[in-house]
Amino acid sequence: MLGVGLSVTGAAMRGRRRAFSPAALFAGGGMGSLLDLSTLAGLFRDIHGQQFVSGAGDPVALVLDGSQGIRVAEGVVPLSQRISGLEAEMVANGVFDTSASWTMNNGASISGGVLNLSAANDAGKQNLAGSQGKFCLVTFDTVKAGGANLRIYLGGAIVWEASSPTGFYELILQAGTVSDELQFRSNGFLGSVDNVSARVIPGHHALQPVDDDHRPLLAQEAGGAWYLVDDQVGGYLQVELPDLGSDATEWWADETGVTINSGQTINTGARLLPGSPKLYAYGVINRALTVAETSSLTAFLNT
Repeated sequence: MLGVGLSVTGAAMRGRRRAFSPAALFAGGGMGSLLDLSTLAGLFRDIHGQQFVSGAGDPVALVLDGSQGIRVAEGVVPLSQRISGLEAEMVANGVFDTSASWTMNNGASISGGVLNLSAANDAGKQNLAGSQGKFCLVTFDTVKAGGANLRIYLGGAIVWEASSPTGFYELILQAGTVSDELQFRSNGFLGSVDNVSARVIPGHHALQPVDDDHRPLLAQEAGGAWYLVDDQVGGYLQVELPDLGSDATEWWADETGVTINSGQTINTGARLLPGSPKLYAYGVINRALTVAETSSLTAFLNT
């Protein structure tokens, strides 16, 4: 599977792998999740996507779902330059040329082409229609003159807070479900914010919901294939799924081989990734697979 070769190898099978991609199963509106652990590009050490994994032994807190077209290219440039498949820009006037589209709280102001925060609880905010509950790639620049922390609210929840020294930031943030509002608020931060962007990362992504101590570890086979050590005790990930109905198909590949379970009832809520000493891949979709699709998926995971 994905380079491990659990059952079949050779030129003919490699040709079949090139001809088939599990992402094709979701064409036409399929819902679910597709987690490819064979590449490091979409795996992160932290839930905000600020730290990419780099090798064996790294903890994994977030894996991006590829079922809805998200792809992350390998490389060292910022994530925003390597990710494709994002939804359209949601922020209006993110460069603060005027005060249009932004609402100021307390002493916040827009001048000189930036959002100025000069005291605690100063805030600039705007509504981002359709962002509730979604994972979003939020990018911005800061210039810090002093003080303490910058806080970001998204969807009515505090989703990030840090001392925010001067620099460029790109964060993967999961919005709350209370509102559509994006807000930059000073929690003692004194400085400015500029070049704000927010775009939805479509899909149902896997993350560690509790703390850093429960992140599964990344490991690598001698032949090069990557996998998670996901024992569901010391380390585990979960994916928040919509209601996938009573005829869903769930699959994974681990050290025992390929498992494909059809006719599954999967309701709305969190679903743990399968516990395994070697988890190579995971997927779930809200429909039955055809015989041909099952055969192609099995062959793909076995190569």
